[in-house]
Amino acid sequence: MRLLPLLTCLLLALPAAAQPSNVEVLSEMAVGCIPDQITGDGLVLDPPSRPPFLSGALVSALQARDVTVLAPEGAAASNLSMDLSRAAVAYGRAPGGRIARTVSMAMAVRLVVDEVVVVDRLCEPSRSDVISRAAAEQVNEPAYPETRADVPQSLWQRAVQPAVITLATAAGTVLFFSLRSRRADGG
Repeated sequence: MRLLPLLTCLLLALPAAAQPSNVEVLSEMAVGCIPDQITGDGLVLDPPSRPPFLSGALVSALQARDVTVLAPEGAAASNLSMDLSRAAVAYGRAPGGRIARTVSMAMAVRLVVDEVVVVDRLCEPSRSDVISRAAAEQVNEPAYPETRADVPQSLWQRAVQPAVITLATAAGTVLFFSLRSRRADGG
């Protein structure tokens, strides 16, 4: 029984697991769109033009598969074209004052090997998780609009604060006019 307060303090002091940033989540989703049919031969990668962090993630993932990535001017038997049409982050309310985060994207993927289209599809991954309100501000990346979203207001900001302001204004108005009317009556 004596250890319960100590144990509670220790659990509260433990650092929470770091949430992946929106940039990291979008990068992982883009890497997941890479087709399995790619071989280790030279590959010309035509990455999405925006956001720029996806290009680095795609090249790193291909090199981890032992695929030689060539410059766009290079001659190769394979050509992988990835065009991002949509990337978005959305926040919603979750129980316990937490934030529900949904990250989604749509990327057109086209793999051409020896002038034959092997893969031509739309990759639309989506990932949802629940994060703390403090982490919601930290996972946004201000440099890229695709990774930002507005955090929903807390119950205090949404309901309690306007109610308190309204009640204070009403009380001030009533007091002002009641004191003024007493003074006008001669009191």
